[in-house]
Amino acid sequence: MELLDTGAIEISRIALTSADPTDPAAVAALGRRWKTDSPLHRAAAAAVRYTEDSGMSPPSVWVQGQPLDHRRDQYGADALWINLGWYHFDQLVFRLREGAQSLEVVRPTRTQPLHALHITVRDIAALAPL
Repeated sequence: MELLDTGAIEISRIALTSADPTDPAAVAALGRRWKTDSPLHRAAAAAVRYTEDSGMSPPSVWVQGQPLDHRRDQYGADALWINLGWYHFDQLVFRLREGAQSLEVVRPTRTQPLHALHITVRDIAALAPL
C-alpha cells in the first residue's frame, strides 16, 4: 500500500456500534435512501452515529456519494466521505488530494459486527505524484 508506506495517509480500524444517528436531518436523509432493514441503512446509520459520538465535526458528510445535508454540501477540504462496501473506492485518492477523509464500512451486513477503516491525510504533498 504505497500511500500508507510513504506516510501520505493514516488508516485506523474502527468497530462500529449498530445505532441510529441523533441528528434529525441525518435520520431523515438515511430514511429517504434505504429501508430500515437494509444492511446499507444499518451501516450508514452506524457510521454517522460514530462521527457524532467521536466528536467529529466535518463541514460536510457525504454518504455513498450524496451529501447528508444539502445545506452543508462542501465537497473538498475536511469533508467526510462515508462509503459502504467500497462504493466509489476508485475516487479515494482524488478525495484525499482535496483534503477529505474517508470512512469505509468494509462489509455492510444486517446482523454481523460492522467494521470501518478511517482514512485520513497525513501528508497531502505525498499524494501529488500518485
